[in-house]
Amino acid sequence: MFRRTKLAYLIVFGLVLSALVAVPVLAQGGLPHFAPRQAENLPPAPRKLDPRPAAPRFLPVEEVEKRVGFSLIVPSYLPSGCTMQERFYGNYERVAHLNYSCVGIEERKGDSVLRPYVGEGPIQTLTIKGQDALYFGGAWVKVTGAEEPTWMPGVAHELVLESNGLVIRLTASSVQLTKEELIKIAESMM
Repeated sequence: MFRRTKLAYLIVFGLVLSALVAVPVLAQGGLPHFAPRQAENLPPAPRKLDPRPAAPRFLPVEEVEKRVGFSLIVPSYLPSGCTMQERFYGNYERVAHLNYSCVGIEERKGDSVLRPYVGEGPIQTLTIKGQDALYFGGAWVKVTGAEEPTWMPGVAHELVLESNGLVIRLTASSVQLTKEELIKIAESMM
């Protein structure tokens, strides 16, 4: 009897302690869980990615939402000529992908940590409609003759923000979109 009571107290204590630690983390929102790390060289990928399919993946919104467990946030503004190319979900993670001809959008719940590697250069903190956002420019590019990818500032840019408990990542080529257009698309999702 004494052992059961002691075990019950330990379980309750563990649950209370877990709640005290978890609640402040969850209350911070998702953007703090997106923490880009600067690296001189791109580290090896932690897992092997599936090859990109030959045909575009265009699933109904309802199917993607069912698979990822949240409602998609679709931009209400896109530059002229920017059209939907793909809409699908990640097989291994609960991530929605909305790929347009001018921008790629990735949406995930803000409760998982994402730590992408970026090259040297400033990561800017912006405010979009009163919400913090992160902006950085550059991309890992495999240069002909080089063994490892090299960080190339100005080739592409990325904007990461939080809206309705989702971390939203917008990525575009600097040739296709300006920073201002990327911000305007993000504003239309808030």
